Amino acid sequence: MYQPMLPSRAWDPIPDQPIAESMVIGVLLMGLCILGIQTRLIFSLASIWPANAFLLGILLIRQGANRPLTWLLAGLGYVLADLLSGSSLTKALALNSVNLVGVGMGLMAFRAIGPERFTLTRPLDTINVVLVMAAAASGAAAGGAIAGHFLFDMDWLASYGLWFSAELVNYAIFLPVALATLSPDPDKFRFASRNPAVARVQVVALSLLVFSTYCMHWFGGPGAPAYVVPCMLWCAVCFRPFASAILAMLTCTWILIAGPLGYIRLNIDMLSATDAASFRLGVMMVCVGAFAVSVINDVWRRTNLELRHLATHDALTELRNRRAFMDALAARIGMRLAGPFSLLMLDIDHFKRINDEHGHPVGDRVLVALAQALRRTGLVCGRLGGEEFALLVEGPLADPGLATAESVLAAVREIRVPVSEGSSVGITVSIGIAEWRPGEDASSLLTASDSALYTAKRAGRDRIASAQHPLPLDADCPIAPPAIRLAGG
Repeated sequence: MYQPMLPSRAWDPIPDQPIAESMVIGVLLMGLCILGIQTRLIFSLASIWPANAFLLGILLIRQGANRPLTWLLAGLGYVLADLLSGSSLTKALALNSVNLVGVGMGLMAFRAIGPERFTLTRPLDTINVVLVMAAAASGAAAGGAIAGHFLFDMDWLASYGLWFSAELVNYAIFLPVALATLSPDPDKFRFASRNPAVARVQVVALSLLVFSTYCMHWFGGPGAPAYVVPCMLWCAVCFRPFASAILAMLTCTWILIAGPLGYIRLNIDMLSATDAASFRLGVMMVCVGAFAVSVINDVWRRTNLELRHLATHDALTELRNRRAFMDALAARIGMRLAGPFSLLMLDIDHFKRINDEHGHPVGDRVLVALAQALRRTGLVCGRLGGEEFALLVEGPLADPGLATAESVLAAVREIRVPVSEGSSVGITVSIGIAEWRPGEDASSLLTASDSALYTAKRAGRDRIASAQHPLPLDADCPIAPPAIRLAGG
């Protein structure tokens, strides 16, 4: 299902209040323009120009910001940056009108494609992003051909090609960063993985990216910018989208600056409009490739996590399913030096009667309410099937195993599930508890606690039975006398 692109609630550099939002966007763009102006190395055009890509990214994600005030303040930010750098007012108005036309064309392409195809949740969404980039670059190039001819006395076609390549490479570099920065992912800024094995791979990939950049300088040649491609793709696979976008931005930005300055021996004529456009388009291809791999990898990662969750969790209660709980139990038994633990088995009393009298939707709500109560314990818990649940409690049976069982019993008694307006149904559970002993496997421990559970049900329900220790009856929390004692007890 399509979910609209919304600003992140974890951290967002742009406020939600409309006037403040437009003002922050204007100030941000002015700063980005000043940064780009410092990289005017060839043809009086900036080698890097992040402002257009960030404005387009903001308007794509924060669609409510697309208002006249935002465009007015954005244009003012563009023009002021040029005026502060010494440009004439006429030149500043002409060049920045071209910038705004390009962003507008990108938004038109976005609307034509459809927001539902721009969620970056499917591999084909990368094609849509590239189409938006190309539309924005084409719009700017059309205006740039006119501006280049009159302001810089350039040939119409050469001006169009140079402008198109410059805009497209900058969109390819900076738009992924803007989209990742404003995405709703709460972990978007996490650079290194929490998994030590993955983190080590990330260090290797990053080190080789730095080494390949050095090789690009050392060997040179027209194909030098392609030296970084394998390592950039590796980084796109092992890093999250924001980190991958940052690494691609840093690498490609350096290539765009180092090439014209002669730090990389490319053996091409940067004063030739054709060679300069070809160089920029080559860098764009490198960046787009890394972006596509990053998006595809992120889609795979999230799909894999979702499938893993579906395979290990009960769809109704969101607790571990039987297989996942048994895996957790087996893993706990394998931790032989971690001390004793107890297994609690729970069964909802008279659950069939609830379904028969109130219907299965009410029965489902009962299961969900019990699952929420169990989840609040913070323990490993799962739904083993039907109305049967289980928990793992660290420590001996007497304490805290029995104390936990008593608190669960009391918490369940307070549950009220709405049946109809003004009426509700309460529930109780029967609990069987068994303590693991060295040498015991998961199957025998489960059998012991399950047998204790049936002892509790035979004794009248709404009570606890132990499979190992005789426990006194209690008026407030009745405990059935044990019917089973484990071998060696």
